Amino acid sequence: MDHAEWSLKILELKDSDLMMLISDDHKGLYVQGRSRDELMERLPRAVKDLLEAEGKSLITFSTIDESAGISEPNHVKARLEMASTAGAA
Repeated sequence: MDHAEWSLKILELKDSDLMMLISDDHKGLYVQGRSRDELMERLPRAVKDLLEAEGKSLITFSTIDESAGISEPNHVKARLEMASTAGAA
């Protein structure tokens, strides 16, 4: 079983009402939504799907909203626990 912590950024797209959540820690993670709440709602499924494509299964998932503190606005940390699926290379 593996543990990971990903840093996520929330970007507001100019000239539209869309927002995007991306990760520099895990390329390929892109989540779109019209609000921060919608991004957070869609995030677990996007992480699950991405890990399954890599031959892993998501065991636990949680987020820490860092914008509530002063550290960095529009940043979120995701904590994951994952395992390789049977038959994965």
